[in-house]
Amino acid sequence: MKAVIFVGGFGTRLRPLTCNTPKAMVPVYDEPFIHVVLERLKAYGITDVILAISHLSNQIEEHFGDGCEHGMHITYVHEDENNPLGTGGALKNAAKYIDGTFLAMNGDIVSNININRMLNYHKSYKAKMTIALHKVDNPSQYGLVKISYDNKVESFIEKPKADEVNTDTINAGIYIMEPEILDLIPEGVNCSLEHETFPKILSEGLPFYAYVDDSYWLDIGTPEKYFKLLTSYMTGELRNNIFHKITDVVLRAGFVSAATSTLKGPVYMGKNALIKDNVFVRGPVVIGDNVIIEEGARLENVILWDNAHIGKNVKLNVVVGANNITFEDDTEVSGTVIGDNVVIRKGCPKVVDCDIQPDTVVDNLDKLTQG
Repeated sequence: MKAVIFVGGFGTRLRPLTCNTPKAMVPVYDEPFIHVVLERLKAYGITDVILAISHLSNQIEEHFGDGCEHGMHITYVHEDENNPLGTGGALKNAAKYIDGTFLAMNGDIVSNININRMLNYHKSYKAKMTIALHKVDNPSQYGLVKISYDNKVESFIEKPKADEVNTDTINAGIYIMEPEILDLIPEGVNCSLEHETFPKILSEGLPFYAYVDDSYWLDIGTPEKYFKLLTSYMTGELRNNIFHKITDVVLRAGFVSAATSTLKGPVYMGKNALIKDNVFVRGPVVIGDNVIIEEGARLENVILWDNAHIGKNVKLNVVVGANNITFEDDTEVSGTVIGDNVVIRKGCPKVVDCDIQPDTVVDNLDKLTQG
C-alpha cells in the first residue's frame, strides 16, 4: 500500500520556529519530524511514499532525496505556495502515482494507531473511505466527526462552537481510501478534503466508515504540542531508542562538561556540547548540536536547536528556540518561543511570554510580541 503525506503547509501556528524551517523538518532529537512519520509507516511495511510538498520544500528534498538511504521510495508532488491547492488539491496532484488502496495522512501528526488493523477494518466493511478518529477531552479546537451505531460517518463539523459539540471523536488526519475517491476531487483548484470531498462522499452514498482509536495521538501544530512530543519520548509514551527511563541523561559525541555542573534528567544533549562550571540543567531539556553553556547558567524545561550560545548566569525556563540563538550574560527568558539567529543582549529586562521573530536583536522589550 502506498501512502500520501501532506507536508506542504506553512506551519503558521508553530512560528517563529517554522519561519525558516518547514514543519516537517523541525528536529525530534537528531532527526527531522517527518523521519519519525516515515519510520512508523515503514514498521507497517509501507515504504512507497508520496510527499505533497510546497513551502520550503527544497529542505525536505535535499534531506531525503529518493528515499533509498532511508529504506523508502519517495516521490514528490509539488505545489506552488502562492497558489495553494488545499488537502484535496494536493491529493489530486498525487493521483497519477496511485494504483490501488492507499493511505493518506497529515504530515504533522504522530500516532500509535495500528495501520494494519485499520486496513483490515477498511477491507472488512468494503469501504471506499475510512477515516481514523481519536477521542479527546476538549474537541472544540478540532474537526468533529459524528458517526452512527455501526461506525458509518454521518456528518462533519470543522472547529465547532461550544454549543455545536455533540461528540468527543475528532478527525485524526489518517485516511485509507480507494482510488475512486480521487474522481470526486477537481483538478488544479483549491479543494479541502474536510470541507468539500468528505461531504461529497456522504452525498454520493459511498461506503464511508470511521475507525475509532484511543491510542497515543498528537499533532505538533503549536510549540506547546511540539514540546509535548519530545517529552513523550522521555516518559515512554512513545517507544524509542533514545530514552529508557525518565531520569536518563543522553549525551552525544563530543560532549564536554565541567565536574562542577549538574544535569538532572530527562536531558538530551546533541553533539559537541560544551558545559562550563556550575551550570545547572533540570529536564525536560533538549539541546541540539554545538551548544556552549557558560558558567552559572540555569536551564529548566528548555528546547533549543543547533548552535546555541548561553552566556554566564543566564536563566532559561520554558523556552523553545530554533537555530543560532545567543543569550548574552545575565539574561533571563521565560515562557518564550524564539526564531533563528536571535540575540538577547546583556542588560535586556527579563523576557516573559513572548514570540521573538528571526534575526531580532533584543536589547529592550519594545520589539517583542506577546505569545
